[in-house]
Amino acid sequence: MKFTNFSFIIFLLLLTIKPQNLFSQAGTLDPMFGVDGLVSTEVAPYDDWGTAIALQSDGKIILAGQSGNGVDVDFSMARYTADGLLDATFGTGGVVITPVGIDDDRCWAINIMSDGKILLCGSANNGSNDDFAMVRYLADGTLDATFGTDGIVLFDFFGDNDYGYSVTTQLDNKIVMVGSATVAYPHREFAVARFNYDGSIDDSFDFDGKITTDMCDFTSEKATSVIVLSDNKIVVGGNCFGSIGIARYNGDGTLDNSFSTDGHQLTNVGVDQTYPISIAIQSDGKIVAAGHEIEDAPYYNKMNFGLVRYNVDGNLDESFGDDGVVITNFDTLTGDVGLALAIQTDGKIIVAGQSYTVCFGIGYFALARYNTNGTLDTTFGIGGLVNTDFGYSHDAAFAMAIQPDGKIIAGGQSGPNDLSRRYFGLARYLNDCFYATDKSIIQSSNILTAVAADLTYQWVDCENDYMPVADGTNQTYTVTQNGTYAVIFTDGACVDTSECVVVNTLDITSVNKSTAITAFPNPFAETLTLNVNIDGTNNLTGEIFLYNNLGELILTTQAINGKAVFNTAGLFPGVYVVNCLVGDVSRNLVVVKR
Repeated sequence: MKFTNFSFIIFLLLLTIKPQNLFSQAGTLDPMFGVDGLVSTEVAPYDDWGTAIALQSDGKIILAGQSGNGVDVDFSMARYTADGLLDATFGTGGVVITPVGIDDDRCWAINIMSDGKILLCGSANNGSNDDFAMVRYLADGTLDATFGTDGIVLFDFFGDNDYGYSVTTQLDNKIVMVGSATVAYPHREFAVARFNYDGSIDDSFDFDGKITTDMCDFTSEKATSVIVLSDNKIVVGGNCFGSIGIARYNGDGTLDNSFSTDGHQLTNVGVDQTYPISIAIQSDGKIVAAGHEIEDAPYYNKMNFGLVRYNVDGNLDESFGDDGVVITNFDTLTGDVGLALAIQTDGKIIVAGQSYTVCFGIGYFALARYNTNGTLDTTFGIGGLVNTDFGYSHDAAFAMAIQPDGKIIAGGQSGPNDLSRRYFGLARYLNDCFYATDKSIIQSSNILTAVAADLTYQWVDCENDYMPVADGTNQTYTVTQNGTYAVIFTDGACVDTSECVVVNTLDITSVNKSTAITAFPNPFAETLTLNVNIDGTNNLTGEIFLYNNLGELILTTQAINGKAVFNTAGLFPGVYVVNCLVGDVSRNLVVVKR
């Protein structure tokens, strides 16, 4: 039987599942989440602002922020299932709203503690000014009565306005909160406070549980992001009157003088001013700060993503971008505001925020992904950039997280251009396929098990052009004949293939050996040499055909004593198909000419 059009079509189909990474573009919306990758939620009757996001260990997603009640603003949050539906087991229909102070309450950060309790932080009004505010909830969204007063902690620095912006926990479950404190009106400084697990102030931290740091002698200083290192040193990032401010503290609250100059560093990367929002620590200890820079203050009509990287000692990392600095402009007619930062396990950096048209004020969720050297990663979105429109006109991503499978969750607000109403907004994006999936196979004699769970599987015969094997659609496959096997993983739009595993443990008398064609080299330059093995015999003689990718017969030769040679000097580079015909046996092999 010769190489028919039907068999050629089948073989081309098989070619699509050869061992290669086939995936949707990283940065495209995940169609399995919400509605085409997007979720918009009305939390309260008035404006809802999603400002912080957290991922639970069970895969559920919490978007926290603030919602209006018609009189003032309260802490609020919504919990979603992994597919983007409101979790009815949480709060009231998936939503929790908490009045904290007397007037407006602003939530800016969320932390999932080691015991699963949910911690929100921000500021709350006490009737005359604002204080640091924290609220802790049980896993079901009810207030944790063991924390502070009925689940709420208010903390005042010096009797004037204090604003909390970020919170994290140490390994010992002590809580570190940072923000801005008014030291002497109108002068505000970096503010750090540490609390015990029950919400009481930790007096072992700088003797009274709080510390303020004058970063630049200006009136407007605020810490917006905090990370606790494994040695309990505390890294704080924020803004000092238009410059990036980074400070590192020892575990007792004193400034770490081994970091930059006197424990802190100031950097202005923009033409005029720079506003950092978020910091992250790389696996090598380097610090990445993301925000935006203003090109032409005081008009404030043109901003760009700003990204800065520091060495462990606090000095700018000159190997990153332009002497440690990266500026990204989505478009000459847009203002681009970086608001959130995350680092993938492969070291790539993602910044999320808003890109809006300067003239019309139409905003979008905006994401940019960078390689480890600061260049835009062109495999992500379009040239490294992604804009997402919810169908409204005032969309902005204030928070971001990366799931264990690599999918990217961005959260914030979506709403009309006239600013009459805002909603909680969530978007989930696909990442590089099988981001965190172990594609290895565990072998026990003739039993093969894919390590990766909860995927779709198809076991294939590597020696027979990756032909799918019958009944090989489970995570575990029991081999019935000696050979070489792999498994094709499928998860939505992602398809990938494991390495091939050799099975030679079966009794030789029970083995029906396959037909094998091997080529060397492959890819080849001009001379293509083939070995033909049928039913364990490699000294057979028969016809060998070479087809192009259109199914057209190009060359014919003879296999003599199991060997055949094609001279392809006159052929163009590309993909070709070798067909072996020996008796009634026909087998195919894909080869590539360089």
